[in-house]
Amino acid sequence: LLAGAVVVANALGADFVKIKPPKNMDPLDSIVAAAGNTQVICAGGEQMEPAALLETIKAQMQHGVAGCAIGRNIFQRSTKDAI
Repeated sequence: LLAGAVVVANALGADFVKIKPPKNMDPLDSIVAAAGNTQVICAGGEQMEPAALLETIKAQMQHGVAGCAIGRNIFQRSTKDAI
């Protein structure tokens, strides 16, 4: 389903498409490939511990996504924890 959605985004000429990543990272390879020249960005999801967040981002980037929208995981923390 996500691969089909990114194909539509590409057909519409989108530069980027934001998706909610699957829990199992394996399909990300085919989703990114289906996007063609449209870059895929993963939504951040619920707040998690910093180490888990970094591991999730690392795994997503290794599967070829262009970025991660993790604003809530940063700005819902105290200033000290966010830094």
